Amino acid sequence: MQVTGNTDLAIAGELDITCKEGDTFILQLLFKDDNGNLIDLTNYSFAMEVKKRARWSSTILANSVFTFTANANGELDIEADASDMEVKSGCYKYDLELTNNSTGVVETWLQGDFIITSDVTN
Repeated sequence: MQVTGNTDLAIAGELDITCKEGDTFILQLLFKDDNGNLIDLTNYSFAMEVKKRARWSSTILANSVFTFTANANGELDIEADASDMEVKSGCYKYDLELTNNSTGVVETWLQGDFIITSDVTN
């Protein structure tokens, strides 16, 4: 995943995510700058929510269910327990916000569909 600079601050990278209902959620991302250099993510905080629709207040998966692990090599791992992923299958919306802990600047780096498909085994 490459995130690039842009003068349009309303544009975030589009990434649709598909996962299984009731399975452990693990998403591994790699962020690079415009020159292909890895972005040091150790000075950032992360927030992600999944909602039925982008503007709805009803949250399907709250930020608190996700665990974020980041490093200086541009790697961000996002995980949620299988029990938290017991969500009805469907197509939802999400975004991923990063906060620079030094400057306080908050930016949405990713957004898209969060698709949960049915699982056969309980």
